[in-house]
Amino acid sequence: MRFCEQIFECLYSGVCLNMCGIIGRISAADIDVNEFNSALEFLADRGPNASGSYLRENVAIGHRRLAVIDLAANLQPLESRCRRFVIAYNGEIYNYLELNTVLLSHGVVLEHVNDTSVILELYILLGEKCLNLFNGMFAFLIWDNVEQCLFAARDRIGEKPFYYALNNDGFFFASTVSAIKKFSGIKKSICLLAAHEFLMHQYISDDSIYSDIKRLSPGCYLKFSLRNGLVSSRYWKPEATSSTADKNSVAEKIKFLVEDSVRIRLRSDVPVGLFLSGGLDSSILASIATKQLKNVSSFCVGFDQKSYDESQQAKKASQFYGTLHHQIRVNGSDACLVAKIINILHVIGEPFADPAMVPMWDLCEAASKTVTVALSGDGADEIFGGYRRYYAGKYLPSVLHKQPFSFLFGKIAAVTGNEREYFSKSLKKRIFLLNEYLLNRKSFPNDFRPKMFNQESISLLKAGSGYVDRKSDVLHRKQNYSSSLLMHQLSDVNDYLPNDILLKTDRISMHFGLEVRTPFLDHRLVEEMLFLPDGYKISLCQQKKVLREAFKNDVLPEVYKGIKHGFAPPLHHWLAGELAPILDVAINDASLDPYVNRAYIKQLQDEHKSGTSDHSHRLWIIVIFYLWLVYEAV
Repeated sequence: MRFCEQIFECLYSGVCLNMCGIIGRISAADIDVNEFNSALEFLADRGPNASGSYLRENVAIGHRRLAVIDLAANLQPLESRCRRFVIAYNGEIYNYLELNTVLLSHGVVLEHVNDTSVILELYILLGEKCLNLFNGMFAFLIWDNVEQCLFAARDRIGEKPFYYALNNDGFFFASTVSAIKKFSGIKKSICLLAAHEFLMHQYISDDSIYSDIKRLSPGCYLKFSLRNGLVSSRYWKPEATSSTADKNSVAEKIKFLVEDSVRIRLRSDVPVGLFLSGGLDSSILASIATKQLKNVSSFCVGFDQKSYDESQQAKKASQFYGTLHHQIRVNGSDACLVAKIINILHVIGEPFADPAMVPMWDLCEAASKTVTVALSGDGADEIFGGYRRYYAGKYLPSVLHKQPFSFLFGKIAAVTGNEREYFSKSLKKRIFLLNEYLLNRKSFPNDFRPKMFNQESISLLKAGSGYVDRKSDVLHRKQNYSSSLLMHQLSDVNDYLPNDILLKTDRISMHFGLEVRTPFLDHRLVEEMLFLPDGYKISLCQQKKVLREAFKNDVLPEVYKGIKHGFAPPLHHWLAGELAPILDVAINDASLDPYVNRAYIKQLQDEHKSGTSDHSHRLWIIVIFYLWLVYEAV
């Protein structure tokens, strides 16, 4: 009983501030204004500075705002000067000043020059073609009063979210799953295929955990009207845009693009800082930012377990670049760890089990007390070839994927010890990484399915295998890849990056009123870098080759030569401590039966406790799913 009391003492006790959020409904019948206002108020987390509504008989659009640029103006929803169009918008268009010159050339003079006004006027001028001009992260909608049609779009990479639902009660949309659930016309039935995909991969690739709530894909837009229904289309996908030049020329161009990307992302009327781990990506950002701004604040997370801690490396980097450094400690024995996880799931609204969400929570909470905008190195590994699994995929022989090799490496990895020396170069660490690669990042690989799920679920999984196994890029399946490295990069850019990395960053940072900007995901960099030959990205001796070459004189020598560390917390310690009682409760709760075979989960727990195998990640996912079912599912 005391354990449950501790959870409720800590639950939902944190700051509840978020960046911009949008919500709305289009209906054939009159809008229930009270219900709409209640749903809008639920988005107060995403925007603490202002609230606005646009209400007509059958149309309701709401907006919550975190002010970053043009603090006195830029209120939304914003009507066009002719009052035909209305916009509600979440995100930042970094090149809005440059785009204002396009409007001026067409005789359009804005009363307030900000990105909201620029988006609206360019849409009036160019229609959906305006999307090709925007450099930024965004999800916005524009309502046309004359055509009675809604236009909505999401940024190229998927940094900002847009959820929607269509049923007999109308068309619903919002920035979060939790907000859209507030409409009484939305059913909350769990999609079993999505639940199993989460259990297999730690996140959901498409749509949402609920059968009736969909997610607009990155690089896509939609149009909806009561007369013509819903149509969607893709306006961007990663494609080769340049011919291969010599490596020195490529390095020079990459350096220019990275520096320009940082330059426009430093535009702000509020304090700007950065996340600094001391690795290559964040060091590059620190090097550029400190040359353009004074008194740049930096933030780093450290762990009590030394093998996971990078705080000393970050401190050294801070001293080198001259940032005002803030170090945050994550205490693995925190009595409120479970409550913190429940808070995170409440903010995300869906089951989500990237372990880095816990240190990300502490990092964003701390940073938000000093700055309102922070630069992050997210995306650099996917774009420049930084993951060690990319290296393994290119240089390890394919025979290692087959039995008995994959089985052998799995057994070796399981018995090399539970304390993963995450930042070490030990043989133990390398065997573990190899095994993770062979499992293709699956928490429960295919051979676990007959044990993990009941027969009814297995039948459903087989029927929907195209959904559950969609880990490679659907957009490029019919394309002849120039290499397996490019195939894996495209898969990550279209799936892992938007649905795990960016989702985590967006939801958690906004909860604390912090806007996180990602310079390495500037679409110009993505288009320039992805389709270069493998040799520009990795070799037998080095990864992120072009990026390192471009900034070799700007970073510490040990950073230039260093290896990727990652951002992983000590799951094994947590499962042996604060999370152990939750796992015990979950294994004995029949509410898990529609989703997993509890007897098999108990077997994994027993093997984990005995030390014969390390099932930390698998058991962590079960804990997360159970907590979501109990606290957030309905």
